[in-house]
Amino acid sequence: MDQVLDFFSKLIQTEDFPARWVCGKWSDVHGWLYILSNIAIWLAYFTIPVILLYVVSKRQNLPFRKIFLLFTLFILFCGSTHFLDALIFWKPVYRLNAVFLFLTAVVSWITVFATIKILPKTLQLKSPQELETINHQLRQTLKEKKLVDQQFYWAFEYSPVGMAHVGLDGHFLRVNKVLCQITGYTKEELLKTNFQAITYKADTQMGVDHMKKLKKGVIESAQFEKRYVHKEGHTIWAILNTSIVKNENGEPLFLVSQVQDISQRKNAELALKKSEERFRLVFEGAQAGIWDWVDVQKDQEWWSPKFYQLLGYQDREIEASVENFRQLLHPEDLAPTFDLVREHFTHQQAFIIEYRLKTKTGAYKWFLGSGQAQFDTNGQPVRMVGSIIDIDEKKQAEKQLLEKQRKLEVSNRDLASFSYSVSHDLKAPLRSINGYCEILLEDYLDKLDANGQHSINVIVKNAQKMGTLIDDILAYSKVSQQTLTVRTLNMRQIFENVFFELTYGTDRDIEFNVGELKHTQGDQTMVTQLVNNILSNAIKYTSTRSRATIEVQGIETQWGYTYRVKDNGVGFENAFVHKIFGVFERLHKDHEFEGTGVGLAIAKRTVESHGGKIWADSKLNQGTNIYFTLNPTVNHHL
Repeated sequence: MDQVLDFFSKLIQTEDFPARWVCGKWSDVHGWLYILSNIAIWLAYFTIPVILLYVVSKRQNLPFRKIFLLFTLFILFCGSTHFLDALIFWKPVYRLNAVFLFLTAVVSWITVFATIKILPKTLQLKSPQELETINHQLRQTLKEKKLVDQQFYWAFEYSPVGMAHVGLDGHFLRVNKVLCQITGYTKEELLKTNFQAITYKADTQMGVDHMKKLKKGVIESAQFEKRYVHKEGHTIWAILNTSIVKNENGEPLFLVSQVQDISQRKNAELALKKSEERFRLVFEGAQAGIWDWVDVQKDQEWWSPKFYQLLGYQDREIEASVENFRQLLHPEDLAPTFDLVREHFTHQQAFIIEYRLKTKTGAYKWFLGSGQAQFDTNGQPVRMVGSIIDIDEKKQAEKQLLEKQRKLEVSNRDLASFSYSVSHDLKAPLRSINGYCEILLEDYLDKLDANGQHSINVIVKNAQKMGTLIDDILAYSKVSQQTLTVRTLNMRQIFENVFFELTYGTDRDIEFNVGELKHTQGDQTMVTQLVNNILSNAIKYTSTRSRATIEVQGIETQWGYTYRVKDNGVGFENAFVHKIFGVFERLHKDHEFEGTGVGLAIAKRTVESHGGKIWADSKLNQGTNIYFTLNPTVNHHL
């Protein structure tokens, strides 16, 4: 044991042996021939294993793979002994050389035994001719399989219906383009999910139940209607044909499913059902009585239960016929009604007419009658269907409305006359008051003390204010009497002209900006007065500002195109905005800002006479916005 330990401890020591160059009589030729030959053999022994390892790494299916690896190891060890044999000429590592010789011997005999073990198998290897025959047969089989696979691919991918292979867990294994088009998903998206995920919730269990029966062999195939959920969220109706594929042992492998989109058919059926239901509900719940002149060459008709009910009769209490309809018509309406029927048959013009029908009580009621004939290929009427709607209350209301309108016109005329009289009768004494005050001021001014002069001035000022108030009342009442003369108006020009007239000759510093404004339709005189009233307010309530600004813009609001007048005046609390368009409504005292409280009320009437809307918003000390729209086509008269 000591010798073994001593041997391995001195494995690479060279002191115990002389180098081979000095052991014996070596000539240079003999020595180097020996050394170079061993090195060449070692390089060859090293290169061959590298080549073998490369072949083994590239040929994963190489037969007897372990034998190749053993031979690689065997050759490497053999080469190592030659390398050490050359090295001993300088480094006498005889102990290391002995170890490598021993390892080479061990690997050599392992290789021998492994070779003997596989010898029977190597003797069974096919000859090149046999391998060629087998390869030819394999190529033929592969060619046939490729043809079958190609046929299956084309049948699957280009089927006019959706196709899918579905795993036993419900996941899609393979899908075609049509199924992707039907569901809206890409192939990649479908292959990551299962059929349950894209199935309409109420139909999921039905699909699962069929799959269980197919897997258990209870049924070989199934066909049923179901719904899928499209990627975009809408429902798809489809007919699903599915069958199970089994292996040679009868074990289920996967399902083959065919999906045919029938959404169009189902939607048509559903639409028809809804239409029928809608017609039934309309028929039962409509306030119209329906009549059907089945054959215009005959007297017989059909009347709906509602038709009878509108006339106070029970269903079929009297016979439905053209003759009975004639008897029910008011004598004054008989000729116009059937004249219009003949016009409808001849010229196919609309048949809509108001007439009176006698009820069961003997009283006549107004109805709106309408109908449409069916014509043959020659343009001859063959059938006519129509309805009657009770408009008796409407006719009575129209009668009452006409009476109220007549009374209103009389009242308006009286109001206009009254307004003129009030204006004339009130202004006459005002003129007298003003005249006498002027006489007092001219002839007796020096005889009046300060209080007297102040009193005279107060009388004059209030008389003038009353005159202005009377003028405003008269202007307010006249708005309702005017008829609009509609024309195209350049709103920007109107705003600029009115502002110029209001500020001409004043020393006010006002920044006035008018944006691009759309032209509109309206009465030029009334709209000019409207703009005058709005701008007057803006100018008045910005008088306390060192730098007043007024902006006019056209904007879009929920009421359509809107004109906005914005100022930076004193403004007011927005809680009182509802008051500013009322008559005599003022939010500021006279000593702050003069006025009668009628200007914006006139503006409101003017806008309403043009079918528009006016409103405002404001913040105290932050200015006011006045908005208005004009739509004179709605109403040309107040």
